[in-house]
Amino acid sequence: MPAAAILNNLDRWTESILTTRGRSTRAAQITSIAAISVAIIAIMVAHALQLGPLAREEWPGLALLLTALPIGMTATFFGWKMAAIPSVVFAAQHAMEGVLREGLIEHLIHASTILAVGFVAAWAIDRQRAYYSEAQEAVEQMTRVNRQLEAQRDISNARIRRLEALHTISHAISINPDAMTATRAALEASAKALEMDAGLIYYFAPETQQLLLVHFYGVGPDTLTGIRNIALGQGLGGHVAATRKPYVIEDIATHTGPVKPVQGTPLKSTGKPASARASIPILSEDRLIGVITLLGSHPRPFALEDVSFLEAVGHEVAMAIERAQLLETATREARQAEALGRRSRELTDQARAVVRDALKQAPLTESRFPFRKGTTERTASLAIQIAARLGLPEKQRDTLALAAAARDSGLLALPDGILTKAGPLSPEEWAWVHRHPGASERFYGIIAMVEGILPPDMLPLIRHHHERWDGAGYPDGLRGEAIPLGARILAVADSYDALTHERPHRRRYSHQEAAVILQSGAGSQWDLAVVQALLDIVQPPVT
Repeated sequence: MPAAAILNNLDRWTESILTTRGRSTRAAQITSIAAISVAIIAIMVAHALQLGPLAREEWPGLALLLTALPIGMTATFFGWKMAAIPSVVFAAQHAMEGVLREGLIEHLIHASTILAVGFVAAWAIDRQRAYYSEAQEAVEQMTRVNRQLEAQRDISNARIRRLEALHTISHAISINPDAMTATRAALEASAKALEMDAGLIYYFAPETQQLLLVHFYGVGPDTLTGIRNIALGQGLGGHVAATRKPYVIEDIATHTGPVKPVQGTPLKSTGKPASARASIPILSEDRLIGVITLLGSHPRPFALEDVSFLEAVGHEVAMAIERAQLLETATREARQAEALGRRSRELTDQARAVVRDALKQAPLTESRFPFRKGTTERTASLAIQIAARLGLPEKQRDTLALAAAARDSGLLALPDGILTKAGPLSPEEWAWVHRHPGASERFYGIIAMVEGILPPDMLPLIRHHHERWDGAGYPDGLRGEAIPLGARILAVADSYDALTHERPHRRRYSHQEAAVILQSGAGSQWDLAVVQALLDIVQPPVT
């Protein structure tokens, strides 16, 4: 092939290297480089022979070109990318022009210089790219390490929160003999430790096989409709009570387990419905005491450590209840006796005489209805303590003591057999029962007018001590704060005493069962604040 034809195809051969790189095999690429290098060398030799023998000073330049050209092109292939290829091509073409136009040495020097510059530039660019690649990899590695450290820190912080919560719960149990205060502290501490927004505590009532809500945190009373009483197996808490095993829901929207809780009303702290939920049973050995349920407004995973923590909380609460239960009877009776004796000493001589006159009716009532023996003194004692707990002044407490002693004298007007009936009362019999507060009021109203001794504000307490907070009571159907506070106090004290003593139609309830019933009816049958004051006074735990 003539040298001119080879020269004319030089650009096309060079371009074939660029095209071949990146889409062919390494052998094909090396072959292309070698072919072009040999072609250029052949051109050099052919033209050198056409022009005649080279002068001695021309041979070093030709040798430089013949050496630098394949080295530069091979270096370009092995990693210095596109930057050196234009220099190689330009240097080769420049050298060829020198051969054709006889200025071989000068053009060889120019071509070699261009080739060297391209070679150095390609090397510098490649080193810079390698540096930036290493720097970027180092940054990515640091980012991964930082994320791992943050994850470990979050895990450590969660463990610290759980340990601090268990310490808080243990401390609260050690300084509070009543289980209500201890369980309240346990609920709030465990919710904060797991970064949950709200919580509920239920106690199990064996006689009804239901869970009764006794304490809540992070939710308003108006959002508890429908979940105050839960049957075994119903919803999350009922499922946990029935299986006696913990249960967690990480996201209610995607949960596919056996429990299907409702979305629920917004939580007080976030205004959003509960999305994550965790519930554990409160157990004393194999005996079910209750259930603790925590609520979170955002989805979250629960680790095995979280569940173990909740089980530890349940164990602490169960121990507190068991310990406090041992003091139940002795503590209650001692406090009642102390309060009654203290209030008796504080009464004036005139008030004592009035109380004695009122209490003269009690033996008559109790002799006719033996199951009521002692109820007058017990109810009066509880009412006085509740009034003191709520901060009522001494004069109002004296009035309340009189009303407690006189409240049920109207029962003497009932026909025989109504209060001793073992079965349910008929509508006519209930009508007789509903009349007794008015009868008591009329009797003592006459005494108040004639003797001028009894305080007139005692009479409304007698009349309304069977009214209900929701307006469903008797005799007048008063509702909420329209019921005199003293009457609300008498209603709670009377109900507690009745629940904890045997009646013809039912057995005696323990303190725990009575407290649970009062809690479940707080806000509907009884004033919530008065119920809480009673439970603070009697102190033994709800179990």
